[in-house]
Formats: sequence, C-alpha cells, structure tokens
Amino acid sequence: MVVLPVKTLIDRLTDESNNWLNACGLEDIGNYADAAMLYLKDASESLKIGSFSRAGLSCSCAADCITRFKADAISKKLYFKSASIYMEIVKSSRHKSIRKWLWSLQKAYENFVLAGEASKADSILDEYVALAKRVQPSRLEVKSKSTKPITKNSSPRQSNMELPSKVTDALNLFLEQHGSN
Repeated sequence: MVVLPVKTLIDRLTDESNNWLNACGLEDIGNYADAAMLYLKDASESLKIGSFSRAGLSCSCAADCITRFKADAISKKLYFKSASIYMEIVKSSRHKSIRKWLWSLQKAYENFVLAGEASKADSILDEYVALAKRVQPSRLEVKSKSTKPITKNSSPRQSNMELPSKVTDALNLFLEQHGSN
C-alpha cells in the first residue's frame, strides 16, 4: 500500500513557490517593485485557474505596492482591474451565495474608489445597500455616500524613486493578457 503525503495548511503556508506569500515578504522588507511583480504573477496564475478572489486580492496588493512610487495612474489601472475581477465574482455568485455576493460587492466598491471611479463605486454601493437591507434590515445603518478617494497606505511614498521599467513591463503584460477592464 502506497501512502501519499497529505499537504497540510502549514505546508501550503510555508511553500516557497507561493508567489503571493513571497510577495508579502518582499513588501514587508520594502522591496515594492519585486513584490508588485510577484503579485501580478500570482494574479495572472489565479485568473488562469479561475481563482478570482485570489486574483482580485493579488491585483489590489500589486496596486498597493505601486502606490509607493510616483505612479498613481498605473496603480489606478490595477485597482480598476481588481474591481473588475471582483465584479466577475458578483456575477457568478448572485444565485449561489449571498455572503459571497455582498463580500464581492464590498471589495469591488473599495477598489473602484481607489481607482478614482466614483460613479462606478456609487453604483456598486447602491447594489450593496439594496441587498444588505434585504438580508439584514435591522443591522444596516446607511451613511451618506462617500466615494472620495481614500488612501490605503499609511507609510510615506518613495517619492524620490521612479517605478522600475521591469514593473511597468510586467503590468503591461498582465493587462494585455487579461484585458485592461
């Protein structure tokens, strides 16, 4: 009898081939350019296997890294792409899971706000509020709409550094392969 090794959660968390975890480590030590490239690689691989939640997260994490440079237009493209990925989850979860539907709407909203897409964010917020009211009418307090741009990073930008061309190339390849919207 052959016993196959079981891959545990600890095995997956310490797997050195995990691009997302490696990117997190690089981001933690301040290597934002290489972290962004690994996040983009992870997003691309996740999209190929249909893991849209992870792809949206990786895309947003790459955008977070790119905001550390003078590259707001580029980071906004990635936030927009991340929001679009989350909207794919919204479409697929509408008739399956209300929790996933609400969560995806929330993530799409956040990323549309970060992308500077106020009208899209407002539209998503309206859908979220309508659904949330139906699900938990007594627990929902709706405050006035606020789609003012928010900043995700509290640490200072690396304003004296330009975004390396290898990151721009990786971003362009990612958007080319997976559509820019």
